[in-house]
Amino acid sequence: MTAPTMFVLGVRNHTWSGAALPIHMGNSGFPGCFLNISYTKVFGLASDNTGRLAIPVQTTNVPPGARLCSQIMVPPRTGQRSPYPRATN
Repeated sequence: MTAPTMFVLGVRNHTWSGAALPIHMGNSGFPGCFLNISYTKVFGLASDNTGRLAIPVQTTNVPPGARLCSQIMVPPRTGQRSPYPRATN
């Protein structure tokens, strides 16, 4: 079964546009999920029938020593809580 997915890439994990993180994403279609990073780039993706996901990320313009934060958000099926509410850094 395929699933719509958001892959978020950012450079901070404490604040975003002056707001403290995390930010609840329930009103954005991700109930039970929190935005844990300030996003710079958002990719809309979909998993394949096996649930796997390929993430195309180019890092050619990232300065040496820069820290990148990433988060993957998959909305749960109707009536289910998200098993993935935290970000990966």
